[in-house]
Amino acid sequence: MRCCYCNKDLPASDFGSRPESASGKRYYCKACGTNKSVSWRWRKSDEGRCYSCGKRKPTRSKKRCSPCIKAAKDQYASRTDARRLLQNTRNREIARLLKDEVYAAYGGYTCACVPCGEKHKEFLTLDHIKGDGKKHREVVGNGGRGSVLYRWLKKHNFPPGFRILCMNCNFALGHSGYCPHAPGIKVPLPKKPYSEK
Repeated sequence: MRCCYCNKDLPASDFGSRPESASGKRYYCKACGTNKSVSWRWRKSDEGRCYSCGKRKPTRSKKRCSPCIKAAKDQYASRTDARRLLQNTRNREIARLLKDEVYAAYGGYTCACVPCGEKHKEFLTLDHIKGDGKKHREVVGNGGRGSVLYRWLKKHNFPPGFRILCMNCNFALGHSGYCPHAPGIKVPLPKKPYSEK
């Protein structure tokens, strides 16, 4: 099948279903449909309207209007157990693929501390090289950890200033300012003022 947006010949599985059409499929591929939806939402958001319905002004400090927020909450509350399990499984898979993409961009699942060389991905984490993680998490928003941070990095084309470290090396750098495995790797610690009593 040919997508009418990107003009690529793709397998039928790359097209969403549309029962009323002759082929039973949509006339654009899933990737183009996602891009179309995302660009529509950004356009409505830039115009100062709810990005869900595009009609009303969003609620203060939100991107959606009150009726759309309520409708989404009602739909979320009415999910069946099977639907909930399916969504959770899909969300975990999306988060895993995003994490793999971020780690690949910063050197793969290997600790940047050469003497350590930890390769078990369960022990690895993303480190702010300059030691400004707290400040950066405030810029990213929503806690600035995990998938929130990974999405920010992907959106900004994986900027420099990050590396993969094991939890031990990251903890040592954060609390001591150096890594015991490689004393040459140092981070300037912020000076904490003494509390006056």
